[in-house]
Amino acid sequence: MKKAMAVLIAVCLLLALAGCGIRQKINEKVTEKITEGIIDKIGGEDVDIDIDGDEVTIIGKDGTEVNFSEGEWPKEKAAALIPEFKKGKVDSVINSDKGCMISINEVKEEDFLEYVEALKNAGFVNESSTFESESSYYYYGSKDDGAKVMTTYNDSTKMVQVELPSEEQ
Repeated sequence: MKKAMAVLIAVCLLLALAGCGIRQKINEKVTEKITEGIIDKIGGEDVDIDIDGDEVTIIGKDGTEVNFSEGEWPKEKAAALIPEFKKGKVDSVINSDKGCMISINEVKEEDFLEYVEALKNAGFVNESSTFESESSYYYYGSKDDGAKVMTTYNDSTKMVQVELPSEEQ
């Protein structure tokens, strides 16, 4: 009887705490540990994974660091080499010292075209190419220092993809 009463009290306490957000924090920690375990299995022991809120950082055995996040334009690493796209909503970011890829939603066509001009003004004019169809746009350019940028816009999804490819590509 005492054991049943102790279990009942523990369940009541857990339910009460769940209303205070404790359950959500426990779920987040469990999800984080499971995710880290899966990535460790895939990447092996030589990979260090840090999950901090909406940002995941993976550090390889050679020290290469890659950040995955959402919500804001990155201000450092490879993303610092290209102008910030200030319109729309940043959906996802993959950023490292050698390259980056940023997806932005809710973008108007004229905002994308303004961004292409900002890229050109920043010096991404060498080897440039453009493509335009009924519903999509593409721009590629490089700088004198060898940095390259590709950006695409899809009018039907209102999505922009900006990529600064790494030299290995």
